[in-house]
Order: sequence, then structure tokens, then C-alpha cells
Amino acid sequence: AAFQTPPSGCAPYTAVIKNTTAGGQTFFWQFGDGTTSNQSEPTHLYATPGTYTIKLTATDPATCNVTDSANFTITVSGSPSAAYTYAPKPPQENTPVEFINTSVGAISYKWNFGDGVFSTDAQPHHSYNNTGSYDVSLTVISDFGCQASYSRSGIVKVYPQPTADFSADPMETDIQMPVVHFDNNSQNFQTYQWIFGDGSGTSTELNPTHTFADTGVYSAMLITVNNYGCRDTIMKKIEIKLHSTLFIANCFTPNGDGRNDVFRPYHTNMEEIKVWVFDRWGKMITSWEGLDGSWDGFYQGRKCQADTYVYKIVGTGLDGKHSEWVGHVSIVY
Repeated sequence: AAFQTPPSGCAPYTAVIKNTTAGGQTFFWQFGDGTTSNQSEPTHLYATPGTYTIKLTATDPATCNVTDSANFTITVSGSPSAAYTYAPKPPQENTPVEFINTSVGAISYKWNFGDGVFSTDAQPHHSYNNTGSYDVSLTVISDFGCQASYSRSGIVKVYPQPTADFSADPMETDIQMPVVHFDNNSQNFQTYQWIFGDGSGTSTELNPTHTFADTGVYSAMLITVNNYGCRDTIMKKIEIKLHSTLFIANCFTPNGDGRNDVFRPYHTNMEEIKVWVFDRWGKMITSWEGLDGSWDGFYQGRKCQADTYVYKIVGTGLDGKHSEWVGHVSIVY
């Protein structure tokens, strides 16, 4: 008794057996899974994975029913199962589509995304450059070389993407004029939403005007959505700077009554100032450096006469600007 041993395979596996017995007339096959056959060269389907012993018993009635037997063990491996889903829904142009591999029993993968691009990643991300409907197939292979495939026709539908864009006027301003006008320059959108980045909420005006309440750098954002549910977002920086300046009175009354007794520049967001005061003939009466200085109307211990005096002030603001002021202040009694 002899037979050509079939190779191992992947379930469901059909073993094709070639009988090479010499002198036998009748044959009895046992396939190791509880089934038998009397055919000379049977084929047998193994539906489930396992290790099976094929035994052949050959008989020759012409020689007093002499029998002989031969056996061989084959391994039927389990086949993997191929499956996947994808997200997000709906995908859009140039936006990665996440494919979620739910295959079982596989160690290698081959994806065909339907646009001429392939991947061997287990959990790939793929961006489609053009709108349309795409067939996606996944072929998986187990560690025994067993293979399975899963294909879905037109599973991915790629829709056109809106283009978000806006302009802001001005992009930089100061707290004295913190009003910014926004123009929506987006394309292919249906709905939109503005977020100004200062915690003030949102706006659905097409071209809103927004007043910022404080200094800072704000991330203004425009979100656009088209009728397919595809979206695009753009963000730009809006800077509201400090405003530095001086407020200078044109007269003071150094009479000791506690009201308006000194000449003092009042400031907003100044870092430093220097002050000089001259009489009408150009003689310097006083000077100081610092934000808290003042002139009490005296010169060398004597009260100055009621007259008009010239001041010059130079200063640097917290906004980095250097400024000069020249003007007149009068002493009034």
C-alpha cells in the first residue's frame, strides 16, 4: 500500500490523493476525521483546522485477501478572516481616512485603496486626492501562509472639501481702538462659525465686527462646513497692543490749598519719562526723571510768578514707542 501524500493546507482544504499502491484491488481510506472512502483515488474536504492521519488499507483478493496499509499525517491550518471598517464619515479630499482593520488570525496585510495606492500597514490612514467613489480591498495572510480577502465596492465616497479663509482689518491694533472687522473669503461652504479667541463666544455673521476687551494675542478661527458635512478651518493671530500716552494739564495753582498744586504729567502705560520746564526766556526752571516726579511752582526756593512756562517731555511706553511732547503750562494764582 502506498499513496502520494498531499501537502498541508488551509481550511477549508481539499486533499487530492494519488494512489500508488502496487497489486491492490480494493482500498479503504480513513481520513482521520471520522470519515472513510472506498474509492481508488479519493478527494477529501477538511472543513476545520487540525492534524489528521490519512490511512490506506489495500487488499488483493487474488492472493487470499492479503492486506497492506500505509498512513501519513497532514496539518490543516486555520484560515484568517479579513474585515475592516473606516472613519470618518463622510471623508473629504486630502483628508486622511482611517481604516480600522478587524481581521482575525493574520500577520501580514495588503490594502488596495482603489486609487492606485497600496499599503501593507495593519491600520493605515489614506488621503484621497480626488472626489469620487472607491473600491477598497484587503488581503490578509496567516503565519501558515493561509490567505483571505475582503472587498467592498464603492465603500469610500470622497466629497469636495470647503476652503476656509478670511481677512481681518486690522491684524494689529491697540487697546485704544480694539475694533477688528472680519471678511469671510471662504469657498464652497454652506454654514460657518467664528470664534474670536477671547472667550466672548461665537458668531454666525458673514462678515462680523468684533471689539476685543483687553490686550493680548488672540487666535481668531473660522470653521466652514459644506452640504456634505465636510469642513475646513483656518486660524489667524490678532494682536491687541498696549497704548501708551501722557495727559498734561495746561495750568496749575501752587497756592497750597491741596488742589492742583503741582504740575505733573499723568500717564497711561508709560515705562519712563524725562521732563524739563523753562521760563519764557529759555531758562530751565526744573527737570526730573521718573514717572512720579512733579514741579511745585518754585525755583531755587522761591515761588515763581504767574506766567506761562514751556515744558518738554520725552518718554518710552510699555508698547515700545518713544515719544516727545512740547507744550505750555501756566501758573495761576
